[in-house]
Amino acid sequence: MTSRWVIRHWTFLSVITRVALDTRTDDLTRKADPVSQQQTEPDHRSDLVVVANRLPVDRKVAPDGTTTWKPSPGGLVSALEPVMQRNSGAWVGWTGAPGDAPEPFEARGIHLIPVELSKKDVEDFYEGMSNGALWPLYHDVIAQPQFHRHWWESYVRVNRRFAEKTAENSAENALVWVQDYQLQLVPQMLRALRPDLRIAFFNHIPFPPYEIFAQLPWRRQVLDGLLGADQLGFQRPADANNFLRACRRNGLATRRGMVHLPAEPRFGSADHHPSREVRAAAFPISIDSESIDALGRRPDIQERAREIRRELGDPKVVLLGVDRLDYTKGILHRLKAVEELFAEEVLSPPDAVLVQVATPSRDRVEEYEKMKRDVEVTVGRINGDYGQLGHPAVHYLHQSQDREELAALYLAADVMLITALRDGMNLVAKEYVATRHDEQGALVLSEFAGAAIELPQAFLVNPHDIDGVKAAIVRAAGLSPREATRRMRAMRRRVFEFDVARWASTFLKVAASAAAEPPQSSPGRVSNPATESIELSAILAAAEARNDPAAAEARAESDSTAQVPVDEGQKYWEAGDSTPYDAYDEKDLDDTEGLEEPGHVLDDPLVVIDPENRRPALSLGLVTALEGFAMHPSLLIALDFDGVISPIVADPAAARPLPSALRSLNALAALPGVRVALVSGRQLDDLVRVATPPARALLVGSHGAEFSDPLGESSAGSPLTDAQAELLAKATAELEAISSRHEGTHVETKPTGVVLHTRRAMRPVAAKATQEALDGPASWPGVHLTHGKEVVELSVVSVTKGTALRRLRSITGADAVLYAGDDVTDERAFAVLRTEAGDVSVRVGSGETRADHRLGSPDEVATMLGLLVDLCGE
Repeated sequence: MTSRWVIRHWTFLSVITRVALDTRTDDLTRKADPVSQQQTEPDHRSDLVVVANRLPVDRKVAPDGTTTWKPSPGGLVSALEPVMQRNSGAWVGWTGAPGDAPEPFEARGIHLIPVELSKKDVEDFYEGMSNGALWPLYHDVIAQPQFHRHWWESYVRVNRRFAEKTAENSAENALVWVQDYQLQLVPQMLRALRPDLRIAFFNHIPFPPYEIFAQLPWRRQVLDGLLGADQLGFQRPADANNFLRACRRNGLATRRGMVHLPAEPRFGSADHHPSREVRAAAFPISIDSESIDALGRRPDIQERAREIRRELGDPKVVLLGVDRLDYTKGILHRLKAVEELFAEEVLSPPDAVLVQVATPSRDRVEEYEKMKRDVEVTVGRINGDYGQLGHPAVHYLHQSQDREELAALYLAADVMLITALRDGMNLVAKEYVATRHDEQGALVLSEFAGAAIELPQAFLVNPHDIDGVKAAIVRAAGLSPREATRRMRAMRRRVFEFDVARWASTFLKVAASAAAEPPQSSPGRVSNPATESIELSAILAAAEARNDPAAAEARAESDSTAQVPVDEGQKYWEAGDSTPYDAYDEKDLDDTEGLEEPGHVLDDPLVVIDPENRRPALSLGLVTALEGFAMHPSLLIALDFDGVISPIVADPAAARPLPSALRSLNALAALPGVRVALVSGRQLDDLVRVATPPARALLVGSHGAEFSDPLGESSAGSPLTDAQAELLAKATAELEAISSRHEGTHVETKPTGVVLHTRRAMRPVAAKATQEALDGPASWPGVHLTHGKEVVELSVVSVTKGTALRRLRSITGADAVLYAGDDVTDERAFAVLRTEAGDVSVRVGSGETRADHRLGSPDEVATMLGLLVDLCGE
């Protein structure tokens, strides 16, 4: 085994911020003080255990034969180091060299527990099953995977070895976090050995669509292995959806990101296990943004960046690619695009040059050796055709670069090129953004990289579309400084707010919560991780119980009295209301069969936590959409009132907006280029009274029949013809007669309509009154029906919230519209929005919807509005 091979494979989990072998070996050259091999107590057990293919240290053997270890001060290690130190955390992994494993030792307060891998294990388990079968399969079969039974047997054997070592070193009720595709069987094996453990798993690479995953001969064993965990984390919502669909295709029930496991024998154990729920969610990984930013601000790094440009001949445009030499990275596609731009003289050396860093990778695998030859031949051809003496068109570096040199390259580059054919995340994109403190530079990013979801301000490309890649490169190279700043500032905000520490803490909080939850009585009723306030206390509970019983007792008492989120559908049902909250037959929202249809998505269940302000959670997908929305020059932010910015109350006259929501609306209304509108079923006068809207806000009442614009057009209501007025009077009389027969109902009159309210009536009474209204005046010619929650609204003019929203867009001239609503009546508004044009639709609460995003309550709407103030204010 070459030293290069050892270094390359140590990178994977010693620096977890370089996702799943997407990483570069340059990080292995980081300077670190050697750590002496300090033995730990044989009976030591930890409350927090990370299980990964590699240990976060590199073995160094001196000429005299003594062994030292260099730790990696970054990535998951840095993020978890404080909590692991407080909880005597342990890390289980391979040292990187075949042969006997050393005894457990300690480095920087973390107990390191080596796992033995023989030379044959490395060949069959790692190079074979992991990287010859699973890696290409999970990356959409860009290369043909191979399936050999002896590879699988080695995979099972090594996974069991990891599970046994973990079981031996985990304290009672410990939280165990298993990492990546090499160890997919460990969760179930570990559960069979230690059912008391709380187990989480994170997959750093993509999880493929079922049609591809089904090719794996051992697909059910892999699913069973993963389902041994309480919490499964993936890079993208699509990956979580793919996993859920694989579960369904193998006979398991899923619901809103949860997999229901019945009581039955599972893989790895002949015992019967009780039924339980496994949560699958997206948790996009990130980087140590602060340290990378600090590196880019160092004067010596900035000087090195200037020196690099001088060494390149001071070109006008420097293009940069930094990748591991892997067939998934699209390096050849990138070279083809640049070669054609040179041929067409759109870009011309030496005024434009490409620097391509390709870190050596898996030199012993034939597919990678072929890739290396193809890249070298292409680079040679381009330089032969377009290079000049002393000025090559492509500067190709097939070598590792230290992090200081990479930071300088990032600063020197005008355009960063990332053309991955498939990538779990691609943290090079985030590193480039974090380094550019000058808010200049441009990012051309493959839409098949996970980072594309978080960085929509990049120039997103399909790497298979060479013309599209060329066009993006030209646009990026000609970007004005102002436009570059606007895009880079938005991307930096994302990278700094969601850094690796937040990723790790968020995942652990959700994992601890998922493991602590009791089994659900029904797969249809599950908690939503995006709406829970989760504390990390579960991780510390076991240690407290042993070390400080009094503190543990106090924590238990506090937990027992804490408020627990209530499922809204169950709350309404138990209260005896006429209609369950989700009576509209909500479909399975993680059903990937309908992903192209709005509302049929697993809405990015990443929990975004603001521990300082205790703000409710927002999904990553919504946050990303809001960032793109805020980039448009002219915006309309329109919202329903009741149930959106005001909680639903028994007495409609007592409804008031949340103070935080009202403050944000006033702030938004005062911003240039932003208009705020309230669109309600209430009468206009009533809406003004209860909502106290901003002075500049547009107001729509009676579902669009009444309209007011303080800056221009104003109308109290649509005039009625004599025939319409007569029809309205007749419908009103009929609803009043119905209401008089059904206690608890009442009638509200409006300028162009009449409403039967049933919220205060008992269930059977409300249902009967509703049916009479539907069979009676609602069926008359000329009467238009709007059937909402506990209301039957009839109008004699054809107005809806959809037509009202079209009118608002026309009046304001908005480039992009955001609309949030909680009722069936709001679906008409969602229907007129154009997601592809930057519009954002948000459903508040449960129920089937056309909206692209979902929030759980007015509190979450207030959080969204607060974020919009920040985004639009810039």
